[in-house]
Amino acid sequence: RILCDKGVQTQIGVIKVLNIQEKEPSGLPILSNILEWFNPKLTHNRVVLVKENGETLKIPYSRFVNIAQYANYPVVATGNLDACGQTFTVTEQSAIETFAR
Repeated sequence: RILCDKGVQTQIGVIKVLNIQEKEPSGLPILSNILEWFNPKLTHNRVVLVKENGETLKIPYSRFVNIAQYANYPVVATGNLDACGQTFTVTEQSAIETFAR
């Protein structure tokens, strides 16, 4: 894709917590392998937002936002969208709430 949506946006969809485990994202990509040797990263279930059109956006783990509490509920969420990477980062608990259709 040449042009991808990026920036703060609001999305509507259903939160799904998958059984696949993934490691916490790294803040230091170059040193992460060395640091991980001494302090292994925790793993978490992958969380996705399934939009009404079937498109999915991965929601990276954040220790500051409990996204899993919305599993199987329709939500409206505001966060940082990276359409090229198909990720949607929610950084504040107040930025997500259930949504009645």
